[in-house]
Amino acid sequence: MLRQVKITPKFMAHEVFMGTIGYNLAIFQNEALMMGQGLHAYMINYINSRRHRRQGPKVNSESLTKVIKLHIISTGPAEVAWGIGDIDELNKVAKHWYVLNYGRMVSGAPFIPGGGKKVSGYFSPSGAPDSSKAGGNEPFIHGTGHAMTPKKAIRSIPYIDATRFKLNLEAMRLLQKFGGK
Repeated sequence: MLRQVKITPKFMAHEVFMGTIGYNLAIFQNEALMMGQGLHAYMINYINSRRHRRQGPKVNSESLTKVIKLHIISTGPAEVAWGIGDIDELNKVAKHWYVLNYGRMVSGAPFIPGGGKKVSGYFSPSGAPDSSKAGGNEPFIHGTGHAMTPKKAIRSIPYIDATRFKLNLEAMRLLQKFGGK
């Protein structure tokens, strides 16, 4: 008669998990974190390559690109969480983030620099506006000097939507790489 049966597997479940699922999960987490770093760089490059004026000493988009940071929220077991930009920080340091992205104010009204009134300052490097650079590609530095009257609303640089679109593509690529749907 059988009194006791002992079955001992020839493998260790922990080793199997770490050798397959755990290994792939660690690679997935690393690639998801690298995706966040790549998207952060993409957003900064998108803003810098599409600015409508060359960078002058006080160009606002420079401060915007310095404030937009990758925030790693969590990289715990089976989790990767990150975000790009902190709205509270942007509202304190680079209040123009919304206008630059959407081309209008939060109220929905178009944003015309100076409210359409005269704005004093000078164009860099000559001081006076250069007619050959008409159309907004000469840096304007606010201060004393020549006055200009802006007539048009600023053109938007939709960096948030562009990065969101890129995020969707990158997330699909990452999931397909690891057998997801």
